Amino acid sequence: MEEARKILQPGQYVAKHAQACALYQLAADQGLLAGAVAVLRDCDQGFVRFQFDDPQSLRMREQLQAALDKPDPFEQEYPLPALNSLCFKSFKPPALDTQRPLGTFTESMRPVQLELDQFRADAHYLLAIKGDSKTPMLREHYKKMLALTGDCLDPFGLAHIDEVERKKAAQH
Repeated sequence: MEEARKILQPGQYVAKHAQACALYQLAADQGLLAGAVAVLRDCDQGFVRFQFDDPQSLRMREQLQAALDKPDPFEQEYPLPALNSLCFKSFKPPALDTQRPLGTFTESMRPVQLELDQFRADAHYLLAIKGDSKTPMLREHYKKMLALTGDCLDPFGLAHIDEVERKKAAQH
């Protein structure tokens, strides 16, 4: 029963999520690449609604690109914890332990420590999946991600998409 009281009550999630997004945005505004990654990854509502030309989503992508284009003023602070990472944290659902549901939830929410180059790789991966698929920038971001890391989990299958595109180009 003690564990049940620690779980967010209905309506609290939206408020907590908004608070987190405001903090990520503040960090991004100060030049922290990890903040810009979190804003686009966790706070982009346009992408969730499949509105890829949403002005807020476009602003978030531009902000992340701008953060990639300049040195991170907080470079010496890395590694930093990340609750989510498209490249470096698996999204497998936790096995539910009905006797200890909070313990199960806690394990899935354990952050990973990411170095600056890992955040850079995540940033390029995000820009590849959330960018305009009709532009060559998708492939460029994918290549930049590969240059930074060879061990991205690639949950959206960009490696397969890239391979198909290369085969098409080779046939023409």
